[in-house]
Amino acid sequence: MQMTPEDFEARMTAAAARARRDDEVLIVAAKRERGEAIRDLRAIIGTANSIYEQKRLRWWYVGGGLLAGCLLWSVLPGFVARTLPTSWHLPERIAARTVREPTLWEAGTRIMHADSPAAWQAIAEAADMRRDNREVIDACLQRATKVRQPVRCTIRVRNRQL
Repeated sequence: MQMTPEDFEARMTAAAARARRDDEVLIVAAKRERGEAIRDLRAIIGTANSIYEQKRLRWWYVGGGLLAGCLLWSVLPGFVARTLPTSWHLPERIAARTVREPTLWEAGTRIMHADSPAAWQAIAEAADMRRDNREVIDACLQRATKVRQPVRCTIRVRNRQL
């Protein structure tokens, strides 16, 4: 036994220092790897949050675009129809299409009847009276044109309840 307790202690101290250095290297490497893992996780979480936020914003944009399109489409046709020449009768055609009638005449009669049934009934009766008395009224018009003043005419009116 050539080793003294002091040599033994020195060797033990050196071995412990070597072991601590090796452990320290391993601990530093582990800390570095943990730091890189944390950075990677934060990047992944940030990307996931960014993707979620983009999707959420996309739905907001789609909804806003749809709403803006609906509002524009509800205002724009009327504006365009009013700016075009009146001889094109575009507002009237839009009204006819809206009430689903094939002609402007039928759409107009439907709209007038819906607005005031009594007034529409009076117009219809006047049209029937004019049709029933066509010859008499035409003769009176010719006489009034000839004498250039109002003339009296006698027409026949049928009973409404027939």
